[in-house]
Amino acid sequence: MIEPLTVRLNVGKLYSVDAPDAFTAREDFNIELQNMGESVHVHLRFDEELSQRAQLPEVNHYVEADDNRQVGVRVSDHQYPIKGELTVASGYGSETECVSITIAAPESDSDKTKKAAEDDGSSETDSGSVLTRGREWIQMHNVTETGVGGIAAVGGLGVIAVGIAVIIAMIVPNSVTVLLVGTTLGVVVAVALGLLLGFDWTHRWCVRWLLMNIRLK
Repeated sequence: MIEPLTVRLNVGKLYSVDAPDAFTAREDFNIELQNMGESVHVHLRFDEELSQRAQLPEVNHYVEADDNRQVGVRVSDHQYPIKGELTVASGYGSETECVSITIAAPESDSDKTKKAAEDDGSSETDSGSVLTRGREWIQMHNVTETGVGGIAAVGGLGVIAVGIAVIIAMIVPNSVTVLLVGTTLGVVVAVALGLLLGFDWTHRWCVRWLLMNIRLK
């Protein structure tokens, strides 16, 4: 729905008129008179060019205090664009304001369809760019889809191994030894899985960690 042309009255002082310098609509539109103070008489007038192609239901309006009033504008000429000027006067001419009016051609069904297609295309482009960045990151770090799954599997097994070792350490008196043995077993499993999936960096790191723990024992 087309936004109305909003004119605010009695803002700051009696009979003041606050309106935009220019307004653009498509076909029929409304003028909304917003009274911010005492009751006021308002006169609306189109210039000669605009008055020949658009009509106001009436030109004189009385707006109650702190009230709003909608004035509908009907366009009779369909040769677009339509341009002209609206004059808003309050308090029997005490204050006036002019607004440049442009009435553009309404959107056709093809225009609406084209706009909707452009919006859909923009969404697909955004989604595609996210996927593209993800693929680039994977390629840059030399990680394959199998590798991503392998990383998750290795991490999961490591957590499980440590958990089992901690539980055993709570039961068996020699908890330090059991904890080291259990953790070492978990690392051995992780190394084996890393070798199976082809993660050279994984098994190298795990072997160094394993050797360090063997020295501690």
